[in-house]
Amino acid sequence: MRGIFSRPDSPFFSPKTLDKVVGFALACLAALICVEAVAWAVRPYFFLFSDEIGNLVTRALAGPRAYREILHVMPRALYNDRPVGLALEWLLFDWFEFQYSKQLLVFLIFHFCNCLMLYILARRLGTSMLAALAVVAAFGGSSVTALTATYLGAVFDVLCSFFIFASFLAFLNKRRVWNYASAILFLLALRSKEYAIVLPFLLAAFVLIQSTVPLKVRAQEACLRLWPHFLLTVLIGARYVQLQLRYPVVASNPYHLQFSFTDYFKSLLGYTGLAFGREAENFDRLLIFGLLFLVLLGFAWFSGDKMVVFCLACYTAMLLPVCCLPHLRAPYFVYGPQAFLWLAILLTLEAGLLRFCRPEYLRFATGFTVLTIMLLLLDFRVGDYFRNRINYVKTVRTVNSATARDLRDLGFIKAGSHIYLNTGKAVPFLLGWNSGDYLRILNRRQNIVLVYDKPEGELLRLYAADKADKVFWDYHEDGSLRLRMLSAGATFENPR
Repeated sequence: MRGIFSRPDSPFFSPKTLDKVVGFALACLAALICVEAVAWAVRPYFFLFSDEIGNLVTRALAGPRAYREILHVMPRALYNDRPVGLALEWLLFDWFEFQYSKQLLVFLIFHFCNCLMLYILARRLGTSMLAALAVVAAFGGSSVTALTATYLGAVFDVLCSFFIFASFLAFLNKRRVWNYASAILFLLALRSKEYAIVLPFLLAAFVLIQSTVPLKVRAQEACLRLWPHFLLTVLIGARYVQLQLRYPVVASNPYHLQFSFTDYFKSLLGYTGLAFGREAENFDRLLIFGLLFLVLLGFAWFSGDKMVVFCLACYTAMLLPVCCLPHLRAPYFVYGPQAFLWLAILLTLEAGLLRFCRPEYLRFATGFTVLTIMLLLLDFRVGDYFRNRINYVKTVRTVNSATARDLRDLGFIKAGSHIYLNTGKAVPFLLGWNSGDYLRILNRRQNIVLVYDKPEGELLRLYAADKADKVFWDYHEDGSLRLRMLSAGATFENPR
C-alpha cells in the first residue's frame, strides 16, 4: 500500500491519532470544496434551460406511454438513445415539474455518490487515504464538475459515471455474483451514454496488470470474469454498426465520427484543459497539457508504475468516442473521465515522494503541504472560462424564470394558436429554444406555432394577415413579457 502519509512517530500524538486528525481535516476540506462547487446553482429563482427543456417534450406529449417507448435494452438510434438518463430526467419532471432547485437537489445525490465511490475506488487502486481525498476534491471542485453536476441536461454523463464507478467497484469483488452485478451496471452505464462501451476492455487491462502469475493465467481469469461484459459489448456494438450502415451520419452532422490521430490528440488535450478550467485552443496551452501527459507517462515508465499508466489509459479511452467528434466539444463530456486523470496525478505524486523523499517527517510535511496548496490555492474555478460560463448560466436561468412567471399570468395557449413574439435585440432563451418547446410542454400541445426573430414591422404585418387564433407579445431583455394583442379564443383554462 502506498502512503505519502505513512505514520511517523510523534512526541505529541500517537500515529493513529495523527491519522485521524489530519484525515478528518482534509475530509472536511474536500467535502467543503465539493459542496461549494455546486452550491451556486441551488437558487429558488433559477429555472430550466436548453436541453433540460428539450428532453421533456416527448414526456409531456406522450403521456403515460412515454416510458414504455424509451425503455428498451437494444439501441434504436446511433446517438442520443439513452433511456436510463432520460427516464431519470422525466421522473424528476413528474415529481417536481419545472421547479429546478428541487430537481437539482435530487440530481446532486448521484453526483455526491460519484464522489464517494471515487474515494473508495482510489483507495482500492492503492492511494493513501489523504491522497484519495485529494482526488475527490479535485474531481468535485473542478469547473467541469461545477457545470455538469448542476445541469440536468447532463444527466447522461452523471449517470454513466455513476454506473461505471459502481461497475468497477463491483468487479473488484471477485465473487461470481458481483461479476454479474458488474455486468448489469455496465449495461446501465452503456444505456446512459455510449462511451461506457470501453469499460470491459479497461477491466480486462486491470486484471492483466494486477497479478504476478503467468500472462496465460491472467488472460483466462479475465475471460472467465468478463465474458458477460464482452457479450453485451458485442451485441450492442453490432447494433451500433447496423444503425450506422442503415442510417449513416453525414459529414456535415456534428456527430459524424472522424478517426484522425491529429484531431483525437488535439481534442484530448482540449478536454484536459477543460478539466483544469482552461480552454486549450492555442499552441502554448496545448503544449502545456501535452507536457503534463509526457511527465506522467515518463515517470510511470521509469518507475514501473503500472497503475498510473492504467489510469491514463482509462482517461484517454473513455474520451475516445467524443475525441473523434472534432466539431463537438462540451465540458460535460469530461466529467467522468477526469476522475482517472486526477488519480494518475495523485498516484504520481505519491510515488515521487516515496522515491525521492526518504525521511518520514519530510515526506509527511511535503505531501501535506502539496495537497493543501493544491486544494486551497489552485482554485479550478477562477479562470475566465469558468466565470463566463457560470455567469451565462446564471443569467439564462434568471431570465427564464421571469419569462415562466409572466407566462403563468398570461394564461395557457389554445391548440393551433399562432404566437408572435417581438424580441428586438433580446434573446428569448425560454421561448425560442427549439422554436417553442417550453410552450408545447406547458400546454401539452404539439401544434403551437411561434413566430419571432423578425423586425417588429414585419411581425405586425404577419399578425394582421393571420386568420388563426393568435397572440402578440413583447419580450424584454430581463425575460419579462407584455401582452399587446390577443384574438378571441386564443387562450383557455389549464388543460391539466
